[in-house]
Amino acid sequence: MPIDASQERIHPFIYAMKKYPGASYTIMNVSSTIVNDNFPLEVASGLSLENSNDTDIRSRIQSQLGYDNLPDNVRIEHYHGEAVHMICEKIKAEPYDCVFMGCKDKYSLIDKIFGTVTLGVIKSSKVPVFVIPQYATYQGCDRVVVAADDHIAEPAVLTALKAWNSEEAHTKFLHIKEEGSDSFEVSIDRLLKQFTPSFSYEVEEVTSNHVADSLLAKAYNDNAQLLIVIASNSSYIHSLIFQSKSKEILERSALPMLFLHTE
Repeated sequence: MPIDASQERIHPFIYAMKKYPGASYTIMNVSSTIVNDNFPLEVASGLSLENSNDTDIRSRIQSQLGYDNLPDNVRIEHYHGEAVHMICEKIKAEPYDCVFMGCKDKYSLIDKIFGTVTLGVIKSSKVPVFVIPQYATYQGCDRVVVAADDHIAEPAVLTALKAWNSEEAHTKFLHIKEEGSDSFEVSIDRLLKQFTPSFSYEVEEVTSNHVADSLLAKAYNDNAQLLIVIASNSSYIHSLIFQSKSKEILERSALPMLFLHTE
């Protein structure tokens, strides 16, 4: 779980602890700032940059959870380097089940052009990525909307869906149909033949050329508590040049999101 001492990065951890209280957590604090005599960084008196970050993070977590000490199932690790690269290398090195990340309430023009760390991790990693918007809180997980497209019946996606939904939330597969070619009917036939879940589900199709807006509006109206998005494994650079649906949804959603991958 990548995190820093800011409030918008702490709250994904609070969400995660409420959803999976018995899990083991690694909190990654990645610093890309070069600190030297020419570029000094102020820290608490007598503390190194790493120790100052550690103290801040521990203090915020304990305050938010009402704990006197950091829970035994949580450890904090500090890294220096480019954030997306360091996070993805950590994911590759150890068998993590998922990643929890935050996202911004407002995106600058630079963010929209060059992307964010969260988008970079979504596009570069292979494990499921939970993204928790700044003001989202854990309200249970009884109602879920899946942004269903022609990737929905791919084996990796089906496996991830079955593994994730152990709580048996009611799941709506929502397809936003754009004008032109659309292979969703073929995919949903494959899905219904291959998918034998223990939880209840339904399929709905809506016609619209504004995919992200229509998807989010429908999810809000259905009182969904989580939005699942299938992230195709295009490159991070590709997603910046060509406006991907994942990027649009990430920038606009106020709902917690879970990004699953096609491979």
